[in-house]
Amino acid sequence: MVRPVKRRSADPQVVKQLWNAIGHIREQKQIANIERITKYMGREYEISNRETVKQLGHAVKDGLVIETVTLGVKGAKAGVEQEGYWLVGDDPEGEDHDWYCFECHQPGEVVLCSGCQRVYHSKCLPEECKPRDSATQWYCPVCQAMQRKTQPIKKKELNRMLVFVVYRMKEKQSRELSRKVSLQDHPNFPRLVHTHMDLSIMQQRAEECKFKCPEEFEAATRQILHNNLIYYGEESEFTELARVVLADCRHDLREIQLCKDCYMMSNSRNLKDWFIRPCDPPHALVWAKMKGFGWWPAKVLQDKDGQSDVRFFGRLHQRAWIPEDCIKPIDINIQQLQKKRTAAWKRAYDEVQEHQARLEHVQTNPLSVSSESQGSSNSEGEDEEEEEEETMQDADDSGDEVSEPEEPISSTSNGDQQELAEAVNQVSSTGEVLQPTPPATPQKASVSTVATQTRKWASAAEGKAPSTKTKFVQTTTSNAPACNCHEKYNKIFSDFKERMEENHKKEKEQIQQDLTDKLKTEHEQDKREALAKAAASNKSEVEQAVKKAKEEVETSKTADRKQMEEEHKAEISFVKRRQWCYNCEAEAMYHCCWNTSYCSVKCQQEHWHAEHKKTCRRKR
Repeated sequence: MVRPVKRRSADPQVVKQLWNAIGHIREQKQIANIERITKYMGREYEISNRETVKQLGHAVKDGLVIETVTLGVKGAKAGVEQEGYWLVGDDPEGEDHDWYCFECHQPGEVVLCSGCQRVYHSKCLPEECKPRDSATQWYCPVCQAMQRKTQPIKKKELNRMLVFVVYRMKEKQSRELSRKVSLQDHPNFPRLVHTHMDLSIMQQRAEECKFKCPEEFEAATRQILHNNLIYYGEESEFTELARVVLADCRHDLREIQLCKDCYMMSNSRNLKDWFIRPCDPPHALVWAKMKGFGWWPAKVLQDKDGQSDVRFFGRLHQRAWIPEDCIKPIDINIQQLQKKRTAAWKRAYDEVQEHQARLEHVQTNPLSVSSESQGSSNSEGEDEEEEEEETMQDADDSGDEVSEPEEPISSTSNGDQQELAEAVNQVSSTGEVLQPTPPATPQKASVSTVATQTRKWASAAEGKAPSTKTKFVQTTTSNAPACNCHEKYNKIFSDFKERMEENHKKEKEQIQQDLTDKLKTEHEQDKREALAKAAASNKSEVEQAVKKAKEEVETSKTADRKQMEEEHKAEISFVKRRQWCYNCEAEAMYHCCWNTSYCSVKCQQEHWHAEHKKTCRRKR
């Protein structure tokens, strides 16, 4: 029976704050006791003493903080036993499961998955995924999706599309989510985060075809958010970036499940005509009308709640949700639409016509579906095509023998091979062939019979062993009428050569375009790296210049302050050495008594009658 287990009880964010408090107190060469820790937590994080003591006890039970008894060595507590707390020094031991719920990212009693490291609270699981009382093993929703016998998308095809998804996520987001956390900057990271995950690891796994289903890829992206929530908290910048990455991931996975062919072809840069290529299964074609716009051809991607998600033909291939009353079938008469035919509308109409033509071609020739959706043939087919072209060229020059190819040229040239074979059968069935016996009435024969008989007769006449190659030999005798097989063969081979050259030219242009795109991408990447290096170099130079300027300013301020202090002292000393009028505070000229002087007789008389008459010492 599967039972919940309490892995940890302490809040990870409070644990990080407790680590900061203990480290700060230890740096002051003091014992990190309850009193100092609660005072620091209240001052820095505004956490009450009661909550601090509670979380500290949970951290000790979880093994994230060490509790010891230490003797005081200073002050009134010298020789008194005190409870002290230390940081955990050893690395955490390897454990099979995470410590925090994968859904709500909080500690508590959790259910352990039997197939992976994830754990869940029972209340965080949907009803259909909760463990049963009689079960001895339990698998989380992600493992249940991976254990499905039939997956909606093949593994290799899925991972190929997931590479595009990871690339899109890495383009938008910070580098912090694409590299491993440095243990020098964050030494306590492994004590809170059980399984590290970043975008680089996801890209490597996708390139190695290790993802089995879309749910597993989404779970890997959720693991990044899970780790950032636990270590950095809800309000962190990294957590917000992880939320954006998860939203982008879910959007792309929905697009893949909606139509994998559209997603794959739209992300392939070498397929400029991807929108008019048929999908498997093909989308319904309609005329759709948005408010304020006219009727426009579009593909229906999905229907939901009386509305259709359509993507319009044209240059931008925009999408919109259109109500059912604003949609008409594609086979309706165009005159009924009353649409002004602009250049953009004409382009969209040409696209939908080309798309319909390709759909008809796919229906009549199902073997061309895979080749058209893939966009190009494989390298083996290209090599065989070149060999066949050389063989046909030699035969055209000699005019007497051609080696029959053992395998088809490629998937894109089946129609040409069939046309060539029919023409050869027609010519060989009407032409005359030499027999080993004296000349007789010409007889009709198949390609294989004529070739075999001619080979045996030629070998017997020369006294050589029969050749293993199949050859077509065209000869004439004096008793047989003239045959124009050579001209027909030359015409067939020349037509075939022209088609092969045209196909080769298209493939060459496609390869050149791919190489150009690749070189542009590499150039942009090198450019970004160079800019990053230049920015880093400039940043260091600016920091050094700023530091040097600050030092110069500080030195100048110190010198100016000293000079001002000296001038101020000199002025005070000068003022103290002079006498001042007791009545108007001007410079005094007449001295009366020990601390009384005057600048004029007028001031002396005014002050004498006002108050100095009562206190003057010279009067006595």
